[in-house]
Amino acid sequence: SEDHSSHSEGVGHREGRQRRRYMELFGDEHVPSQAWELLNDGEVACHASKIVCATAVQCINHKRKTQYTDDLKASGLEEDPKMIAFFEKEARDEKERLHEQKYATLKQKNVAKQELRMEAARLAREHRQLQHSLLVVNSKIDKMQATHERQLEHLKLTYQRKIDKLMRNLEA
Repeated sequence: SEDHSSHSEGVGHREGRQRRRYMELFGDEHVPSQAWELLNDGEVACHASKIVCATAVQCINHKRKTQYTDDLKASGLEEDPKMIAFFEKEARDEKERLHEQKYATLKQKNVAKQELRMEAARLAREHRQLQHSLLVVNSKIDKMQATHERQLEHLKLTYQRKIDKLMRNLEA
């Protein structure tokens, strides 16, 4: 229900902005001849409700509201069927472009995710190879140390025997 209330606030804020924009452009004194007017910058004025819409989707959504129906009756203005058909086509095009944009963004995101997964797998392989190399090197170091210790022990014993032999010879 929070989402609904924040959505309503967003819509209310937009409607306020649309009304202010209408007043900036037309003021209170404007006497229109049609319910809807396409403006030079691509915006659309709804003279019946005294708002300015930025997109065709906004126009179509506004046209569906009972408030618009009441405003239209009260204004005595006529709707141009060609204009409404144009808005409906534009709204479909806008939605299609938005859909394509979302799809392209999703595709880019998926490509980026795939690249990250591949990079993570490559790094994991590299990590395993380095761990293996480290194990091999540590094993060689251990063997060399063991060999070195045996050789050192052998030398010590050899020299000790020679010293012992010399000492016996000297004592004799």
